[in-house]
Amino acid sequence: MDSFEIDVFKKSIETIITSENGECVVQDVMLTYIKNNSSDFPNLRILKDLLPIHFPVIVAHKPFNKNPVKPEQSTFFEDIIYKEKPTKKPSYGDVEGSPLKLQTYADFSAFDVSSFDCTTPKSDVTIDPEDLKFGIPLKVARKLTNIFNRVISSSIQSVPSSNCSPYHAFLCFCDGSDRKRTGCVYTQKLYSENKEYIGLKSSIIKIVDPVQNNAHLPSLKKDDFSRCQVTCKATYDILNDTREENQLDIKDNYRYRGSLMLDVSWSRLVPNLDLLQPPPPEATTTIKANVIPGSMKSAAHSLYQELSVLRNLIEGLQSSQITWIPEEERKVHIMKSIKELFDKLKQGDAYSKESDKQSTNTDSDLTEVTSKFVLNERDNFDFTDYLWKILSNCTSYQELIDPFRYIFTALSNGELQPMVHRGNNTMVAQLVRDSFSGKLRIPNLAGLYPVELLVEIGIEKLRQDYTYAFLSKDLATRENLEPFLKSDSEFSTQLVQLEKMHSVIEMIAMFQFFLQIPLSSLSAIAREMIHYYERNQISNQHIFKFIVPTISVIKDLEGCPPSTWQLASTKLVENMKETMTYLLTSDPPFKHLPVNDTNMNMKEDVNENDTKIDDTVCAEKMKRPYFLVNKLECVSVLI
Repeated sequence: MDSFEIDVFKKSIETIITSENGECVVQDVMLTYIKNNSSDFPNLRILKDLLPIHFPVIVAHKPFNKNPVKPEQSTFFEDIIYKEKPTKKPSYGDVEGSPLKLQTYADFSAFDVSSFDCTTPKSDVTIDPEDLKFGIPLKVARKLTNIFNRVISSSIQSVPSSNCSPYHAFLCFCDGSDRKRTGCVYTQKLYSENKEYIGLKSSIIKIVDPVQNNAHLPSLKKDDFSRCQVTCKATYDILNDTREENQLDIKDNYRYRGSLMLDVSWSRLVPNLDLLQPPPPEATTTIKANVIPGSMKSAAHSLYQELSVLRNLIEGLQSSQITWIPEEERKVHIMKSIKELFDKLKQGDAYSKESDKQSTNTDSDLTEVTSKFVLNERDNFDFTDYLWKILSNCTSYQELIDPFRYIFTALSNGELQPMVHRGNNTMVAQLVRDSFSGKLRIPNLAGLYPVELLVEIGIEKLRQDYTYAFLSKDLATRENLEPFLKSDSEFSTQLVQLEKMHSVIEMIAMFQFFLQIPLSSLSAIAREMIHYYERNQISNQHIFKFIVPTISVIKDLEGCPPSTWQLASTKLVENMKETMTYLLTSDPPFKHLPVNDTNMNMKEDVNENDTKIDDTVCAEKMKRPYFLVNKLECVSVLI
């Protein structure tokens, strides 16, 4: 808003304040100027999914606490400007009885963009949880909106359109005290293709709290949508809402960490309109997901454990302080396993992978949980691969040195000639090759050198493991993986490449566990992630988006009620779009509105009081309760 509009708006406010027998109708109201969509102002994130909010926007609400006590973790609003008026009381005639509230409201310097100080520290503004209840009454919101609309119209007529902001908007947060539980009132200016001001669009959002069996959901009248374009959208939170057998928590770390959301959108014919209808096969489905490694449910958990050991060793090399595996967590007896390996190699037999599996057997519950999604271990282990499986369980520095000394002595004496892969360029592999021609010299196992030998064979082993996982599942080609297979860089760099490959495998394993996506889609997803990681680093906050055939996930969605479900009908009014939206959400949509706790706890009441109900009746009563959010738009076009 430019200085002219500020002045006109201010005078209009003063006029309306003093025009109703001295009664102040705008007490406890504050205006906040938000310049862009990066603000964390309460509820704006939710509104941006429902309303196409244009920035900058003026927000009307109750004042926040002027002198909040700073909590340990605060919510900051960096785009909000708070300015104290001079101590001299303003003169507003007979309405001078509430000077603090009036001056808070009438502080229009906040709208002056030139006075905005973007260097103001975030810590200057903190919000107390009680301040989140900041809605104003609907009648006040309507009066403010009417004033705003009149000011906008008059300023547009007085000022050339080129000098006016094309994205100016006004938003009022309401307290829901009216009969229809109004949550927000929003107004924005409309412009033609020539950027000429042609009118206003007003939106009002109403909330209905959930009731048992969702009896509060309306039945849609088909005639109301006869000239409308109808679109639907559903969001499924797979990690939190999947069927009970998939979410069985034997241990806390059996739960997947991260997110797995399915956004499904489709257009609907008018005769088939129903709220909460399931998506049709022709819908468009987008997976939004990220995964944090470590879940014991994951088929990649054993690889994650080995990668964690390797990461710990590399970090120890950098800091010269290695944290070894505790004695009680050791899976194998080191020297005994080394001697058993030598005995088998001397006999000319391949090392029994079955015995290796028995020696490192995991929890039987884990085996049962992940049995459906197994990443088979490759069967072409060489000598250094077996050494890593054994030596990665060392519990001390000395316990690492002794096996290496034993191994190199045996190789030097020609007691055995183990096999190593041609592409294995580790120092241990080179020493094995030297032993074939009798040129082996036992290295000096001092300092960090033994740890470096162990890290080398660990990197080589895991590099081959991840390559095999991609190739055996047809997820990628060797050419796709080439950027992650370089062995001529520092240990830390090679570790990062392994972690990137693990992130891809972990994501695919999660999809295989929860969804029934075809192999072609999994391969496309894996290659897209590989391409992303060629240019970017790993971030737990990054959300990957993948489009998959809806038909492939229809069965997965049958047992998973949507976390949000939305129907929007759009019609043209003077070539401008006017939309009515029904949004169903399982979580309270707005923080500033109170929630009926009785209705929210109805699911628990069914569990406690009626545990022997017929399955059909129980399923009906256990339907997820939804808040109903109804958004209505009204377009007013100038003639």
